[in-house]
Amino acid sequence: MLRLNSILNHNLIEQEYDSFKPRLIFAILILFLFFSQLKAQILDDAACLSGGKLEMDYRKKPWKGNNQFLMVYLNEIKYFESKDKIRFLVPVKFWVYRDNKGQGGASIVDIKKFITDLNLYNQLNQTGIQFYTSNIKYIDNSNRQVFGYYIEATLQSIFRHTKPAINVYLIDGFKKKQESRKVVRGTYNMITKSIILQRKNSNTGLTHEVGHYFGLLHPHRHFDKGKSKQEPVSRIRTKNEDGKGIPLCEERGDLLADTKAEPNLTHLVDNDCNFTGSAMKDAWGDNYQSEVNNIMSYPTHYECRDSFTLSQKGVMLYSASKNKYAKYWNTENELNHKYFFDKNEPDDYMEIAGSIETGVNQDFNFHKIFMGKKTDFNDTCDWIKFEVKYEDKRNIKIIIASNSGNENPMTAVFYDKNKMALSRKVIAKPGEQIELGFNGAVSDWYYLQVISTKTESKHVDAYTVKVDLY
Repeated sequence: MLRLNSILNHNLIEQEYDSFKPRLIFAILILFLFFSQLKAQILDDAACLSGGKLEMDYRKKPWKGNNQFLMVYLNEIKYFESKDKIRFLVPVKFWVYRDNKGQGGASIVDIKKFITDLNLYNQLNQTGIQFYTSNIKYIDNSNRQVFGYYIEATLQSIFRHTKPAINVYLIDGFKKKQESRKVVRGTYNMITKSIILQRKNSNTGLTHEVGHYFGLLHPHRHFDKGKSKQEPVSRIRTKNEDGKGIPLCEERGDLLADTKAEPNLTHLVDNDCNFTGSAMKDAWGDNYQSEVNNIMSYPTHYECRDSFTLSQKGVMLYSASKNKYAKYWNTENELNHKYFFDKNEPDDYMEIAGSIETGVNQDFNFHKIFMGKKTDFNDTCDWIKFEVKYEDKRNIKIIIASNSGNENPMTAVFYDKNKMALSRKVIAKPGEQIELGFNGAVSDWYYLQVISTKTESKHVDAYTVKVDLY
């Protein structure tokens, strides 16, 4: 029987309690925020406050004024020889805020979409970084479904925080009243290195904030600050106006030359993802020729966002390599291969079951989840679904083969879409097979639940599934 208090029990509910936040801590935090103003910035998605109250210090970034640093780094890690290689496997912990009765908030389906979209856009852009769900925690308090933008969001992400993972807080919205009257859908909090998102978000909302986590800035940063801070359209313009010295595009904006200078693209992109602000000029009189597909931008239509530039990928990979947990994320270390997950993850619930084709063997595993420098847990539950598409009834034969090198027994049960069991629970020792069958299946979706019997083990257990219809 699985331990109910396992870190993998996604139904674990953490009750809200405010007594552990004495006024003294609050006062100290206010002072901390005040002294952090000059060096920190809260970076938003959907509303640009990059020139707002808090400003990040990028003076020490090695690529500032020297973008060649990133090309040298990419060559050192042989990026161009294997662009599709997964170089870092990064855990993500979700904190879901619901009402007092445990209702509302982000659903399991929402969370799967967040992590799937995050992996999709990183894969399409060959960033070399992939992500998996380490845990889901629920906070049942109606007063916490909407966050105050600065203080409350920061406090929640301080007191509810797991260090080895990227912490993502899914809420209904923000209380913050913005002078610009723009809606904030998400933010990266530099103070706590956490991401706070509205649960109703764009496909690239989480990918954008994770970009901030790994060191990326908005391409439009300081676009409205004039010659003293604005990034020029020209890629060769320097401070001295003579073409000599460091190009301003490497010192301003997002500090990267291969992201074109741009204004805030909100209201400057049409329905076909075309830039409509070409009549706008920078402080030197050059017309903007902006791209609209950069994931770190704010186009009118967020569906237009789908790309990272080469330099942006260099920043993300370099930042990942310098993270305090990089040695546990880096796939160059074979010990970390235990964190590789199959393509259906996350699939811990029936609602987010991974889909397979009939008649084909498919591989699955109970991958490890990094929980700390000395702690791993197993992914212990997989839900798998397949579809019977025939008009006439069919018989179903299911073979689940446990790898001979597995350490733990595994169990399987076969269900219909209403979670009515169509088979008894069958147990298989390492190297054994589970055979399940059902006669007279009508056209519909059917489900398998496969469970590993232990939350901790030395190895990654794996298995194959084949479903035949006849």
